[in-house]
Amino acid sequence: MDRFEELEQENVVLREHLSRLSQASLRINESLELDSVLQGVLDSAKLLTEARLAVLTLLDGQGHIQDGLSSGMTTPDERRQLLLPVVTTIYAGL
Repeated sequence: MDRFEELEQENVVLREHLSRLSQASLRINESLELDSVLQGVLDSAKLLTEARLAVLTLLDGQGHIQDGLSSGMTTPDERRQLLLPVVTTIYAGL
């Protein structure tokens, strides 16, 4: 592959990323409801990073888990995530 073909391929990838970012921006701006916006952010982040799963945990003022959202999780995955006590330990250090 010569340099021109490499640049052309890179251009295609960058255009795809730009298109995904644009779609994410539109989806996030569709609602003013916090849960809906956060779910849109999470779904978009998962899509843009090509991740299989995504989790967003919301903490209260004392650092305790208040709520959480997920994207791409199946019921067994969600159960395993909820059973991991290390999650609280990780967030306590933030």
